[in-house]
Amino acid sequence: MDFLGTLVGLAIIYFIVKFLWQLLVGNKPKKVIPQPKSQPKHKRKPKPDPGPEPKNKLIKDDIFGSIKAAARLASKIAYADGKLHDREITVIQIWMQDKADIAKNAGLIEKGDGAKLTSIFKEAVYDARSGSILTINECEKFNSYGPTFEEKSDLINLCLDVMTADDETHQDEENQLSLIVNYLGFDLSDYDNLRVKKKLKAIHIPKPKPKPKPKPKPKPRPRSKKPKDNDIPYKDSDVGIKRGWSTDEIRKHINRQFTIYNGLTQHEDKQTKQHAHEMLKKLAEARKKHLQ
Repeated sequence: MDFLGTLVGLAIIYFIVKFLWQLLVGNKPKKVIPQPKSQPKHKRKPKPDPGPEPKNKLIKDDIFGSIKAAARLASKIAYADGKLHDREITVIQIWMQDKADIAKNAGLIEKGDGAKLTSIFKEAVYDARSGSILTINECEKFNSYGPTFEEKSDLINLCLDVMTADDETHQDEENQLSLIVNYLGFDLSDYDNLRVKKKLKAIHIPKPKPKPKPKPKPKPRPRSKKPKDNDIPYKDSDVGIKRGWSTDEIRKHINRQFTIYNGLTQHEDKQTKQHAHEMLKKLAEARKKHLQ
């Protein structure tokens, strides 16, 4: 019995000690050893895409491009008579400044762009005096900016103001302006309206009359009247246009012929000059018939 009692006593002591140990040690939280975080691999930032040019810059280029083309055409008109008058220069400068002020107020160009306008004007005057301005090239540049009817009208009004700035008009100036009107594709009746507003004589070139239909019994033809200077009969064959040509072929041919006969208007021989003026009018009719 003593031995059994001893075993029971030892067992009780064991469980008491174990219980106390769990109370003291077993409830302590285990230390958590933090794991080192994996460092992300360094990636190079891609270079930002510059993207398309800012819209404002493109608009500014168009504004200065159209002003430059217009100033060069107006300078060509001003020097067509071999002289460049102060009034003509003033008209061009005021027009350029007005266009720049409108664009500046709209936030399309900056205040510091005035020097660029001065450079454009000086270059236009210099090239006009040296004879290096080609009317067809400047008209094509102006048209490349997609001008509206109002913008084309504004350019032609500028040229009319330059032409009349010295209180007289010269035939050479009229010829140059006629080329500009045709190269811009401006309707001749609208051109006449602008001239009338400036108190200038309208020079509308009428369309060729249609051929009469053949009749069963032909009648004797009346005597043909001698054509007036502003009523020149027109046929495609007169200006070298052939049947079957495409519109592009006709356009190139008319432009080449305009350049040739425009140069002949300065010829010393009177008959050559008169023929050149007649051909320019016929080419204007050809342009109106085939390209408008």
